[in-house]
Amino acid sequence: MRVDNLDRSQIEDLLRRIRNLENASPMNNASIGANGVRVYGGGGITIENGGLNVTGYATITGTLNADGTINMTGLFIASGEVRLNGTVIATGDFNIDGPLLVDGNTVFNGTLNVNGITTIAGDTTVTGKFVTNGPVDINGLTKITGDTTVTGKMDVNGSLNINGVTTVKGDFRLQGNMNVTGAGKITVGNTVIDPSAANGGIAFSSGGGIGGNGGAVLMRGSSNAGVLADNFASLFAGAYSVDAKPDGVYINGLPTTTQKPNLWIDPANGKLYRSTATLA
Repeated sequence: MRVDNLDRSQIEDLLRRIRNLENASPMNNASIGANGVRVYGGGGITIENGGLNVTGYATITGTLNADGTINMTGLFIASGEVRLNGTVIATGDFNIDGPLLVDGNTVFNGTLNVNGITTIAGDTTVTGKFVTNGPVDINGLTKITGDTTVTGKMDVNGSLNINGVTTVKGDFRLQGNMNVTGAGKITVGNTVIDPSAANGGIAFSSGGGIGGNGGAVLMRGSSNAGVLADNFASLFAGAYSVDAKPDGVYINGLPTTTQKPNLWIDPANGKLYRSTATLA
């Protein structure tokens, strides 16, 4: 128990206490209880040389303005809307589990890997190399104005319309029907299949061809000569013809002469001979 000496002056003790208060750092290693710290009236907290460490959680119900660099090494979760008005650089993995809406221009200078379903409702322009290693389903109108190279198998299950020149350098196999409509032609070397020639036929560049007319098949040479097959066969050249009909063989257009007959047909095989026998 301390007993104050009333005969001793208290001024010296008061001065000592005042000096202790002037030199003291009451906020060093300070602790704040459950009631917290309140800064009001437009005041703020300034950290000059130290740092702010939050081992629990921090709640911001107003606006957080950061004019410097924000380094985050942990998980960043944004449950609400996030707006980025400046340039965003992601050097690591960037995963988006929900919908992604991009209203402005988007530039990818590196590799873009899309493992899920991608829907593009607007125009898409690819100025560089476009490589697809997996299946591609195109259900709408597709226009390709540049060169297209297909090194693998290409299956077309629907209609295929080609308005330009088509070149096939390898083997071409057709398992179904091929219909050439209008004034279309099929050219194979010097042979042309022309639907307008002889009501549809094959024309040879050197002359002649094969055509059909009313059920007949006509093989024509470079001039008015050929073979006509209908309900009978006719070998003709100009005005002359040899016709094989069901009732016999006819020779048409023969010139006349006063010479004696000299033709003989072998009754055994029907072979025709020129006879040298002297007629009586």
